[in-house]
Amino acid sequence: MAEEKLTVGNVEILPINDGEVEFPFPLTDIFPTTSAEAWAPYERRYPEVFAGPITWRAHWGGYLIRSEGRTLLVNSGVGSKTTNPGMINNLNNGVDGKLITELHNLGVQPDDLDIVFFTHLHPDHVGYNLSEAGANPKAMFSNARYVIHQADWEAFGKPEVQEMFPFSYWNETLGPIRFS
Repeated sequence: MAEEKLTVGNVEILPINDGEVEFPFPLTDIFPTTSAEAWAPYERRYPEVFAGPITWRAHWGGYLIRSEGRTLLVNSGVGSKTTNPGMINNLNNGVDGKLITELHNLGVQPDDLDIVFFTHLHPDHVGYNLSEAGANPKAMFSNARYVIHQADWEAFGKPEVQEMFPFSYWNETLGPIRFS
């Protein structure tokens, strides 16, 4: 369940905790030009971010925003083994995200959303876009308008960008959805 709520005027902003996992490889693999010793000051200052020496603890999440009778979701989480298997099996240690459960805990059903907005298209932000994949994909948030910046859509849609990820997620989470 969301731990805090921020209200600004008539806008309610609720954080959504989609999960937390120990990243499956050390930071020196992600940032090969940064030595293990260089991470020490950050481990001391931000211990909650580290699962161990030079190992990151990933915190996944998003926001639910309500205002004037409209409900907006910022990012659609890491997904599940069904909706985003590459992300779950390769970077999330086989653990499904909690976004749908968190929405239910806030009294929100997937069909209640008016807008799903993406900050960017990394696989940990797009995992619950589809409730059914394959030949007949269906949007998880069937009444929502999905919104993403065109430059991001074009960049992440390029095969050479998709190849940079250690798994395929584009066709499982983004490709079948038509953005406007």
